Amino acid sequence: MDAVPSRRTLGLIALAATIVLAYGPGCAAPVLPLPPPTALIEGPPDMEGFVTVSGEARPGALVFCFNNETGEGVIVTSDATSGLYSLRIAASTGDSLSLWQQEGGGSGMLRDLIVP
Repeated sequence: MDAVPSRRTLGLIALAATIVLAYGPGCAAPVLPLPPPTALIEGPPDMEGFVTVSGEARPGALVFCFNNETGEGVIVTSDATSGLYSLRIAASTGDSLSLWQQEGGGSGMLRDLIVP
């Protein structure tokens, strides 16, 4: 005599398979965003209207710097070993800059700075 699974059993199996496919076989732990990179604006804008921003991010991460006033941005890759980066971006005194890093598919939290 063959045992035929009930509709409820088949439904539970389908639900379990969907969960495993969506979240993997282990516990689904929340993924925390990357912390913002450290950042220092190395002084007021130079004669060409640029500031240098430097700091440390995850090694090999992309570092994004966006000037909220001009709508322009710069992307650099941090050093693959140390994580150090340096970038130049057009800015005026009082401009607000937003920085974040991206590694793999995950983007990081923002760090906001005001140009001195």
